[in-house]
Amino acid sequence: MELYTHFGFVAILRESLKNFLKHGKLMASITLLILSLHSLLFLANTFSIKPLLKDLITNAAFLQLTTPGTSEFAKLVTAVRHDIQVFAGLEWIFIVTTYVTSLFCAATTILASGVTH
Repeated sequence: MELYTHFGFVAILRESLKNFLKHGKLMASITLLILSLHSLLFLANTFSIKPLLKDLITNAAFLQLTTPGTSEFAKLVTAVRHDIQVFAGLEWIFIVTTYVTSLFCAATTILASGVTH
């Protein structure tokens, strides 16, 4: 039974490859759309996190140089915690945005494949 399932999956892959080759321009434009959206998202993520990481690394380096128990140490610990929270929040936003974009692109590909078939 499991072997039959694998053959069915292979048949679906062969059919999708035929459809992709049959409508090359449409699939190429959809692929270009997917790549451009993901590239813009990764570029935005890189530029939004770079200053935050610099600040986090600087505060962490100063944290090692200060003595524990001082007010300067407490300020640096608070700054590092805040930077980590902001970093985690930005990364979650990036992950959700990437997920939604991938879902949109998959739906676009499936819809275009269904319309042209």
